[in-house]
Amino acid sequence: MYKLIIFLFLTTLLTGCASHSSRQVFKTDSGENLNITGTSSPSLLITIYINGEVVINSIPIFSDEMVGEYNSSKVRAKCKFESQMFGSKKECDVYVNGKYAANLYFR
Repeated sequence: MYKLIIFLFLTTLLTGCASHSSRQVFKTDSGENLNITGTSSPSLLITIYINGEVVINSIPIFSDEMVGEYNSSKVRAKCKFESQMFGSKKECDVYVNGKYAANLYFR
């Protein structure tokens, strides 16, 4: 019983620590609106969503650039990290088919 309570507490604590970015809209050449959002966990896992679908779910270890695909469009995220006293400041520029689409700032 105690293990279950501890597990639920830790799960709630870690979920609450994820930071989210605001939603940004990018209009493609074909006229489709892409709603771009993201989350960042304390372990540096970056997840980027387009229209609610996970496009990138990665930890940028060897490079500050991550790639994914959405409806046959290439998606690239270039992220910057700045260490602070409590955690880090994270920001990602998102490109769809080579065009700048959004700047996600994780708070």
